[in-house]
Amino acid sequence: MIQFGAKGAVASDLTKKVRYDKGFFDDSKKDEREMRKSLEAPGRVISLPKAAYMQGRWAGEGLPEGKSWVRKRPIPAEPEGIIISVFEPSTVKALIARADSVRGGVVKGSTTSAKMAALSPVFRKQYGPGGKSESGQISKITYAFSLSKEGLVTRLRVTMRMPVPGGGIVDHVSDTRLYNWGAKVSVAAPRADQVIDEKDLKR
Repeated sequence: MIQFGAKGAVASDLTKKVRYDKGFFDDSKKDEREMRKSLEAPGRVISLPKAAYMQGRWAGEGLPEGKSWVRKRPIPAEPEGIIISVFEPSTVKALIARADSVRGGVVKGSTTSAKMAALSPVFRKQYGPGGKSESGQISKITYAFSLSKEGLVTRLRVTMRMPVPGGGIVDHVSDTRLYNWGAKVSVAAPRADQVIDEKDLKR
């Protein structure tokens, strides 16, 4: 759930879950495999102008009894890790204009991480100003926008093939689905008695 203001997204209530390819676990020992599996645990993040609230994986361990949320410094309301942000109208417009095909309301195209870094402030912030991998190489990006009859994005699937040290390739895939554009939304903070400040946690 994302709440918009005059200048874009101002608050959000998002549930996040990361999934890894099976091969990410096959090459690890039992203890390491269990640790890696924990990375797939879901978490919830409420982002408000003055604070962010984390629950589940994103809150970390060691919460006192009765507390299920950790209050932290504010973070952007837009989702992270989605490669292409649907909340940058100029970026979406440019990618649709450069698409390779348009059929049945689905717009497909491809670009590179270097071109995305030049085009998108959100991409630059996540992947650096040059859009290069740790090995200094450029990644290939493919994308598919699904559009409603009104021209609104209802789904965006993106794959970024990232070269990694040692000659391997890692596919970073994001699948964003959007519903109820224009609905009235109001994002609220969790109940105060369920919240603890990050600075008060004993680590």
